[in-house]
Amino acid sequence: MIDLKKPEQFKNWLQTQPMEVGLVLAARTALRLIPHLALDFENTKKDLRASTEILLPTIRASALSLILVKYKTKNKKVRASAVNAAIAAFAASHNSEAAFAAIRALDLIEANDVSLRAELAKEASTRESNGREISGATIDDAQFIIRGGLAFDLASQPLRIGRNVKWSSRWWMSLETSILELQEGWDVWARWYDSVIEGKPTPGGEALDVFRVTLNSENDWEQGPAHVNRLIKIKEDEIASLSFNPEIPSEMDGPAWDIDRQSGMLVPVYRQSNQIESEINDMESQRPFLLECAQGLVTAIATSTSNSARQLLPAAERYCRSISTNSSLISVSEVYAAGVRLRNSHDRIRREVENEGMPDVAINIGEAIDSVIGLHGPFILATARGREMNARARDDNRTKAQELAYKAKSLEFSEALQKSKGLVTESGKNLIAEINREIATGPHPERSTMLAEASNHNLLVTASSFDRAGIFKSCIAGHSCRKTCHWR
Repeated sequence: MIDLKKPEQFKNWLQTQPMEVGLVLAARTALRLIPHLALDFENTKKDLRASTEILLPTIRASALSLILVKYKTKNKKVRASAVNAAIAAFAASHNSEAAFAAIRALDLIEANDVSLRAELAKEASTRESNGREISGATIDDAQFIIRGGLAFDLASQPLRIGRNVKWSSRWWMSLETSILELQEGWDVWARWYDSVIEGKPTPGGEALDVFRVTLNSENDWEQGPAHVNRLIKIKEDEIASLSFNPEIPSEMDGPAWDIDRQSGMLVPVYRQSNQIESEINDMESQRPFLLECAQGLVTAIATSTSNSARQLLPAAERYCRSISTNSSLISVSEVYAAGVRLRNSHDRIRREVENEGMPDVAINIGEAIDSVIGLHGPFILATARGREMNARARDDNRTKAQELAYKAKSLEFSEALQKSKGLVTESGKNLIAEINREIATGPHPERSTMLAEASNHNLLVTASSFDRAGIFKSCIAGHSCRKTCHWR
């Protein structure tokens, strides 16, 4: 069995591999050695010479080797830069192990002989262990290839596969502190290197990665780190401005938003559900009696002398309106929402009666509510959309603490929305405020939370197309689901 720890056996194995394997192994070795350049800064008292003559050529050469593999690029400018980067790194080496490994990686690109390429990769890969043996990190990389991984996949892995990514945190923190103190814009490389360490996507993606090793021309590299880093930062900002076009997620079932023609502001609406014929027939067979019960509830509340009962009137009227049209035109989302809020209102009044000794709601009103709620369930479940909404609420796995945390953020949003001008109508602001107050309440708190989530989500989705108020600028991107949005 091959012992990859032994340099000669490692070299023999490399000779059976494509050139990209040796290149990525050498590049990753050089990158793992970058933190040890902190020693050069300490020895030179963190002066500009260390920045100009050592770090910039070394990190460029290391990055260039990785980029060639990671993006499988045949970009002539990138490959031409490899020669210049190797020359600069060699001149800057100062016995630096990182520079030596980076040079060997770039030399490997130009080598035509299989044995020579393997020798260069082997020499680079021994630099982490003083040239005597292959390091454990490089062996882990080789095992990744042996298990079927490809070189360009390895280029995107953490620098230490399966090991502590803080393997050289002290040296890297020291180096990062040193270079940032120079006020030369080294943050563009610090962010890049942090991403490489952890195997995360690098800032700006391929476009910026290629630019950071080529720039506009080779002459730019001769003008020092401050100039180089300024150009990278300009390019980074340019790419960011072009790429900030987040995919707008689709609406969720719940209140949607359209532009009010008179005010030009967003107003809440419900989309027609487009039920199929069998669903319409089933709903229409139930709707007349359900509507009769709902209208009876409204009448009973309106004629009641109980202040407690009269608090139920808006919810009862809302529900009655949601089912007042033919089932082919009904919005299932609206009926579902109206049912949730009717239950919540009844539950809230019942609790007030119990906790504060308020006069009980009249028996006839209580019975009427029970009738409506009893008929509401089968009516909703007669449609596929209603069943989906019910299942989504049932399957919600948020803890009580998570629901309350979401409620707190949603109430903050409601408050900010109330203060905004020219974006959402007053009715829309009030709807968001009311629904967000009901989060995690009622006999089925998960349904209340889902309704609020859909309402907030749909408002943000619609507002993303024309944000006239700053309150949305930090919310829209990423608000596609409760797992990713920073609200939650």
